[in-house]
Amino acid sequence: MAKVLSLRPELPALDIDASLAFYARLGFATEKFDDGFGFIDRDGFTAHLWRIDDPRLCANSSIYLRVDDVDAFHAAAVAAGLTPLRGGPEDRAWGMREVYFIDPAGCLVKVGQETRG
Repeated sequence: MAKVLSLRPELPALDIDASLAFYARLGFATEKFDDGFGFIDRDGFTAHLWRIDDPRLCANSSIYLRVDDVDAFHAAAVAAGLTPLRGGPEDRAWGMREVYFIDPAGCLVKVGQETRG
């Protein structure tokens, strides 16, 4: 059986430039490959953005960022002018403290920190 060498999520984007700008405000390094494709990278984790014309794909797409300090992540995002989906971070019954954002295409960006040791 072939070995998997990497796993990179791909998020749909209605406008590559708008999506790259959003992720830059979340602290990602961004790179535009062309009008149809871009890259976001933070702390060695990379995702791809691909241009689509059908916004229905975005509503069913999400990414989960597991961080070491969700409150600091939230504060930096708000300072960068972003608004969370449901206010600030909240403790969840499943042992995570989470905050949510929606990118320009409508993809859900969940950010969480484990609260149980």
